[in-house]
Amino acid sequence: MSAPRRVSRPTVFLVAILLASMAPATVHGQMWSSRLLAQSGVPANNSPANGQALISLVDKTLDVRVSWSDLQHHPQSICIWVKRPDSPGPSNDVALCLRDPIAQYRQQQGSHHFEVNLDRAQTYTPTFLQRHEKSVAEARSTLIAALESGNAYVSITTQQSPPGIEVGGQVRATAGQ
Repeated sequence: MSAPRRVSRPTVFLVAILLASMAPATVHGQMWSSRLLAQSGVPANNSPANGQALISLVDKTLDVRVSWSDLQHHPQSICIWVKRPDSPGPSNDVALCLRDPIAQYRQQQGSHHFEVNLDRAQTYTPTFLQRHEKSVAEARSTLIAALESGNAYVSITTQQSPPGIEVGGQVRATAGQ
């Protein structure tokens, strides 16, 4: 019987770094999630699609990880909406929308990870920024307040007829917050 093989310290260190880099970082427990369903799309539809969004706030960076499956059409964008409390779905307040990188996906199943700096005007849609008198600080504050209060919504828009939201879901704080 041979002796157990020793693993070098640099190898253990590299594996630890790799595992740490794969976990989403959070500061002060600010992490939210959303289950994406066709029934939560606007308008609700019969698509078998579903997905998951995980959102965390690290300093001034919003870390967003979205996965999906069974979309009936090619994904076009991932958007985070700020919802008015009295609205049964997203209002017209699209806070931010990722279009270009997501449009490259030609499969109905996939995932995407992106990070956005909440202190940059380019992060927000022009309409959202305009509603907040072009103040990045006010737009950031409104988006974070919506996430914290459960008044944010994540959607995946596809090539289907307008409005094109195939799946979407309300953002909720993750357990333990």
